[in-house]
Amino acid sequence: MSDLDLGVSTVSTEQTLLDSDHLTTHAVCLGMTGSGKTGLGIVALEELAASKIPLLIIDLKGDMVNLLLNFPDFRPEEFRAWLPPDSKQSADPHAAAEAAASLWKEGLARSGITPARMLQSKSGLRWQLLTPGYASGAPLDILPSLSAPKGWAPGTDPDGTRQRVDALVSGLLSLIDRGGDPLSDPDHVLLASIILAKWERGDELDLAGLLAAVMNPPIDTLGALPLETFYPRDRRM
Repeated sequence: MSDLDLGVSTVSTEQTLLDSDHLTTHAVCLGMTGSGKTGLGIVALEELAASKIPLLIIDLKGDMVNLLLNFPDFRPEEFRAWLPPDSKQSADPHAAAEAAASLWKEGLARSGITPARMLQSKSGLRWQLLTPGYASGAPLDILPSLSAPKGWAPGTDPDGTRQRVDALVSGLLSLIDRGGDPLSDPDHVLLASIILAKWERGDELDLAGLLAAVMNPPIDTLGALPLETFYPRDRRM
């Protein structure tokens, strides 16, 4: 990373280098709007990617997705799809794409970032964009399946199975601010019993299926009590 000479407000030729081993604890980047926080973050992440250090980037603002715009060959056609709308609608979109590619190439060269280094960042990791609620990228579903784990069979590790189901149910109920003691809370007991019954029957289960099963459970009793005594249908509704 190049240093800014504050005396003359120009970028110096000296660089500041930080060993990636130092990035093993918390850090925070503070600065005024437009001061370069996002740019610093992107550069740091690119350097980590080039060193093949795994990254999990949670981007609520939509800035870090620019990490995927890495074009070491600087071909104009690679830039064209990402130009601002007014550039795409110009009289010569290809010329606008060529200008963007040239601008990036010259700017990166001034910062000492070579195409080879860009390729290292691009190929250092297998980049994947997860997009909750959107079809672009890889859609992310927090509850892709509630079915039994692959290879699980009835009677397999009953204590471990119960712990897994209890953790799953606790997570589900926390989403609606409900739940409690796994042994006595009616919501927890009901959902855990339904999930276990579905697993033992080999049924596929997702959130929609679980909601339907709350209305029409695959069980008649909960412990020594009839289901309708322990948790009547009107309450389940």
